Amino acid sequence: MAKIFLSYLKADLQIVSRIRATLEHNCHEVWQETSVVPVGRMLSSPINTGLFWCDCFVLLLSRNAERSGWLGLGLSHLALREFTARPDRVILVRLDDCDSRALPFWPAAHAIDLSASFEAGVSALLGCLATEITEEANICESDAKRLEFCIALAVHANNSAMWFYNHSLGENFSLEAGKNAITKADHIAQANAIQSIRNVPDYALEPVIGEEPPHRGNRVAEQGYTWVLDALDGTYNFENRVPLFCSAVGVLKNGKPFIGAVFDPSANEVYFAIEGRPTRVWQVAQGEVHLSRCQALPLDPRQSLLGIHLSSRPEIVEKMLGNSLLLEVCQAFRGVRALGSTQLALAYVATGRLQAFWQLGAYLWDQVAGVVLVQNAGGLVRDCGFKVQDWHPKTRDFVACSNPSLLRELVRILKRCPHV
Repeated sequence: MAKIFLSYLKADLQIVSRIRATLEHNCHEVWQETSVVPVGRMLSSPINTGLFWCDCFVLLLSRNAERSGWLGLGLSHLALREFTARPDRVILVRLDDCDSRALPFWPAAHAIDLSASFEAGVSALLGCLATEITEEANICESDAKRLEFCIALAVHANNSAMWFYNHSLGENFSLEAGKNAITKADHIAQANAIQSIRNVPDYALEPVIGEEPPHRGNRVAEQGYTWVLDALDGTYNFENRVPLFCSAVGVLKNGKPFIGAVFDPSANEVYFAIEGRPTRVWQVAQGEVHLSRCQALPLDPRQSLLGIHLSSRPEIVEKMLGNSLLLEVCQAFRGVRALGSTQLALAYVATGRLQAFWQLGAYLWDQVAGVVLVQNAGGLVRDCGFKVQDWHPKTRDFVACSNPSLLRELVRILKRCPHV
């Protein structure tokens, strides 16, 4: 039925055990704060684990909790953070006649009272679970494990590259001449990531598309999963010690964006999302996981920050400079930034640091992970090539915007240019 996380004070364990038994009798899977977190779970605390992986977070309030200062330890803030995004996922249950004003932000509709009658209260809880759990929560265990693997893969891929960042520049020599440089860090980070995928029996035969040869030309599977990797996005920044680079792991399912994980080692942040769940940011050093949303405002480009990618490829330069397109785009927005890392820029759109992003001539590995992050954060990604349409694996020219108003304005400018 559903995964339910029970958060409570140990002094209330006796009544919690009764609640758990009833929930399990009704075929729900119950996780408790004192339980051993299942193997492979990466989030930093049981509470964060419960908020993300479980379908519903049940907060049990009692006089013991009030006296102990348990809520003052930050639990209420964690629950509130999730509550504001998905109120149906957090349920408050009063175990006795405690002062419910301890959580004044909770609406009465989501407060269940067990103090008068245990049976009536649990019945109300079961009814709430039956009506409130929506399709968003229905992620199978294999896909949950795949997401966790993607998060670990993004972190480990960049850790491979960071060895070169922290050593002499001479160690990170170029493996390919010309402007489209491939460094030893790129090669080793991708090789290690692919080997990690091949070492997992369930993933070993799935196609992998990566920036570095020989995986550039691999095709997207029409059915099943396709891995899309950029183990080091922002190579020029990396080479020049500009701390704007990342590793990106994307997964397509039946040719559509499904999972995205981007690790920014300089900020020590992991952005991740899976279809059906909102984008989150794991701040590794702080041990916290936060929901991530695109900005609904501003609606006016003149109040918005746009990210772009400035390519030196002649055909892309011609498009961007032809008919003063770049000039018109720059004049339309309040500010324009070229970060030098497409995946990081898309992560910034997903977190509201940028309001829009535009790129011409992007490759598949530049896009997949970031597209998942933006879409699951409430943003929009469109192919702006020959005609404006939904993003697809063959997209090369695209825009990502935090709200429909900015998308319309940006597309309006681009459509006036015959080169795009």
